[in-house]
Amino acid sequence: MGRAALKVDRLVYSGAVNFEVEIYKNEADEWVATAVEHDVTAKGRTENEALSLLMDALAAHFKKA
Repeated sequence: MGRAALKVDRLVYSGAVNFEVEIYKNEADEWVATAVEHDVTAKGRTENEALSLLMDALAAHFKKA
């Protein structure tokens, strides 16, 4: 996968927990959101869906920790 050729937006969530999110659209036309520091990734059909699924995945990740 050639991430260099893809546009990547970086978001910083501010709230009880701060983390950096990298989001991009891959070659399969899916949105991929990654919480960089925690190495948690989620995919969705839309940008909002990917971000929402990432929040769910982060919640599960923090429960394990």
